[in-house]
Amino acid sequence: MPVPGEMSRRRFLGVGAAVGLGAVVAACAGEPDGGASPTEIVPGIEGTLQIVKRFPPNGLVPGRVRLPLSLADARGILGNDGTRTLPDSLAVTIIDPSTGETVASANAKRHGDDLSVPYWPVVVDIDSPGIYSLRLDATGQDPGGTTQSNEVSFQVDAPDTVAMPVPGRALPPFDTPTIVNSRGVSPICTRAGGPCPFHGVTLSDALVRGIPVVYLVGTPAHCTTGTCAPALESLIAVASEIGERAVFVHADIYADEEATQVAPAVTALKMQFEPALFVTDARGTVATRLDVVFDTDEIRGALATVGLS
Repeated sequence: MPVPGEMSRRRFLGVGAAVGLGAVVAACAGEPDGGASPTEIVPGIEGTLQIVKRFPPNGLVPGRVRLPLSLADARGILGNDGTRTLPDSLAVTIIDPSTGETVASANAKRHGDDLSVPYWPVVVDIDSPGIYSLRLDATGQDPGGTTQSNEVSFQVDAPDTVAMPVPGRALPPFDTPTIVNSRGVSPICTRAGGPCPFHGVTLSDALVRGIPVVYLVGTPAHCTTGTCAPALESLIAVASEIGERAVFVHADIYADEEATQVAPAVTALKMQFEPALFVTDARGTVATRLDVVFDTDEIRGALATVGLS
């Protein structure tokens, strides 16, 4: 459903998802400074690991599907604080519950060592829309305890039912706020210390330059250590390596400093979560979309899909 014109950050992050273990951690929910209700961890047996979804509840379409996960135990989501030894990789299987058949399998490497909460991006190819199960292999996952075998479900939608841009679809032009013209958004960028360097041109202007466009939608001020701010800083570092071979654009989520009104850039894309990173080819077609949580390595990988490396 479309994002309402006005809502609080708490409501925005909670759209379409119940908060809890096995539910979606939409954007920064669950992070210590995320501005949303903390993720509730269902009590379990001490020493077990359980799955926490880090991908959106909708907007996934057939093709290359990315399903980032984090881990939790009875005390909460596991972070990079060294309190527990975390696995370097997770072996997962994707199952069609209607037939019991295995659709795909993957070995997801740990990412986000520079984030407060690490994650494991599961990337698999799924051909058809439907509801699927992701099963965590119980063998050898947790060097610090006993791993609990468990499953979480996810949905792959038919592309024509998804409103926001997906890979293979043109990224729609929009006059994002710039240093010269804020278009009623204040501040235009909530990065600490002032606007990031990605507000020189609008998204509309970027899309007609005939080179790849990298478009980040996220609000760094409300998530300084969890997801959005680190993603922006990573993108700034990568952009300095790419130079003028691509155009980088950033749009914040809110139109006001109090975060009471969703910015037009969000409604233009019909987004229901943040952050999201769109990478287009030279024609403006979305080649890759990274949702909710991603680090420098994944950003570089996304840019490599359009020849930027």
